[in-house]
Amino acid sequence: MTPERGDAAMSFVMVPVPNERVLEVMQFVTRLAARASAQVWDAESMTEVFATVDDASRSLLVLAARTSAAGAAIDAVEAARVLELGVRETAAIVNELNSIARETNRPNLITAPAVTQRSPDGSMTERRMIQMDPELVELVQAAERVGQQGER
Repeated sequence: MTPERGDAAMSFVMVPVPNERVLEVMQFVTRLAARASAQVWDAESMTEVFATVDDASRSLLVLAARTSAAGAAIDAVEAARVLELGVRETAAIVNELNSIARETNRPNLITAPAVTQRSPDGSMTERRMIQMDPELVELVQAAERVGQQGER
């Protein structure tokens, strides 16, 4: 049967790809498939994460949510200073939180893209900016409220 006749049994499509691009295209398709199968964060899963991580991780989640809610991002060095942590410890917490997300097949909780900025002396410096996707901000804030109610 041919796909033109609406054969539901046709489960694949062949697309010509130059030999030098096969690996690149396969990786792209694999990433798309992984994204399509990812679960979304919901109030229950966020509350569970919030309840199971340590205080420093919760504090970083709340800081990232508050900063992102204001439409901004916070420099990793500044976040470490605010939380009274080392920069490496802050980076480790970001990695740990995102590992939890990967283990549950969900999107990262916190992103930390590198941003290049010009210093006053004219040199270029790279800074890691901690931020959170807008759809996660409300979930983190709700989980924080649940946690505060549980402490009472």
